[in-house]
Amino acid sequence: MERIGVEENGEAKIKHDETIEFSLYEKDEQDNWSELEDVIWKANNDTEQDDITSFSPVINNDLSYITVKKDENSPEIRVDLNIKQEEQDINLTNTFNTEGVDVFGLDDADQPPAVNKFAVAIQKIKETSPGLYTTVSGDDINVKVHIVKASSMSSPDFAGITDRTTVQKEFYQFLGVDKFQLRGVGTVTAEQIADGTYKNKEIEDAVLVSRLHNDEIKNIKDASLLKDIDLLRTNIRDKIRSYNPDMEAELVNNVTNGTVTDEFLNTLKYKIEEADIENYMKLSSDFDVKINYEHFVMSEPNGLTKTVAHEYKHIDYGLHNLYNLIKWIYIRDTSNGETLFNLKDNEGSNGLDGCSSGPGHEKNNPENKCVCDEQDKY
Repeated sequence: MERIGVEENGEAKIKHDETIEFSLYEKDEQDNWSELEDVIWKANNDTEQDDITSFSPVINNDLSYITVKKDENSPEIRVDLNIKQEEQDINLTNTFNTEGVDVFGLDDADQPPAVNKFAVAIQKIKETSPGLYTTVSGDDINVKVHIVKASSMSSPDFAGITDRTTVQKEFYQFLGVDKFQLRGVGTVTAEQIADGTYKNKEIEDAVLVSRLHNDEIKNIKDASLLKDIDLLRTNIRDKIRSYNPDMEAELVNNVTNGTVTDEFLNTLKYKIEEADIENYMKLSSDFDVKINYEHFVMSEPNGLTKTVAHEYKHIDYGLHNLYNLIKWIYIRDTSNGETLFNLKDNEGSNGLDGCSSGPGHEKNNPENKCVCDEQDKY
C-alpha cells in the first residue's frame, strides 16, 4: 500500500472525544478537485458506512484507523490515527492515586499511561453499566485495583484476578455441598463421588448444606441422655427431615434409645436456604483486583475496559448473589482439582470456549455467563 502524507503534521493532534470529518476528493485531468459521493467508509475495518459523502467518527481509544474506497472495485485508502489523550492529574505520592488504581509495580515510564487508560475504562463502564459502577464505587465496600507486571500475577496468563474473601460464622461447625447433579447421571451423594467414579462427569449443580451448630448438638445430646424425644427441638427435626427423611427417622430412633454418638452427629446435615445464607457466611467488603499490564489488555482495543468490567462484575455478582457464590466455591473445592467430577470451566455456558476459567467460571455456574455477558458489552 502506498503511503501518502507524513507521520508528523506539525503540532496538530487528534484528541480523545473529538469528531473529525473525512471526505474523499478526486482530481480530474485538468487538475480540478471534486468531492465524491456514495463512497465506502470503514472504522477499524468493521464499521461499514456506505453510500455517504463524508464520514464523521468520534475519536476514541478504540479507533485506530479509517479506510475508504470509491467503490468495491477501487483500491482502499487507509488513514492511521495518532490520538493524543489529555493528561490526567495523577497523584503518585500515595499507594492509590485519584483514579483508584495502584501502578507502583510498573516501571516509572509506564505508570502515567496506565492510569490514563484506566481512567478511560472507568468512564466507559460508568456510561455503559451505571449500576455496576455504583456498586463498586460505593462507600460500603473497598475495591483496590493494581495494574501489575505478569510476574506479579499468581497466574501470569490471566488478564485479571479478583480476590473475594469469604468469612465463616464461628458457631457453625461445617459448611459444604451434597446431592450433586451430574450430567447424564442424576443425583449422587458426597459418599458416592468420593472414590473418583464420576471424575469425568460434568457438574451441573449441588445442594449447599451445613452440619448442626453447637446449640443444636447440645440439644440432641441432652434429649438422648434422657431418652426423651419431646426434648428435641422441633426445628431441628423439621430441617433435617426436609433434607433427608431417612436421616430424621434415624435421629428420632437414636434419641429415643439414648444411642446418639459423636460419630452419628457428624453425619447429620441439612440444606441451607438462600434467605439464611448470611447466618453462615459473609463476604468481606475489601476486594483486591490485579490487572496484568503485559497481557493484551494494554494494547487490544477495549481490552483494559473488558478486563476491568469483567473483574468488577465478579465483585458485583458476589455481593448480590452470596448464596450462589458460596455454593460454587464449595462445589469447586469438593471437586478436589477435578479428580471427583468435571467443572468444565474452560467452556462457556453454551458449550463453546468461555471468556475465562478458574473460580466463578465453572460451565454451569450462573456467575460464568453473567460475567462474560458484562465483558461482551465493550
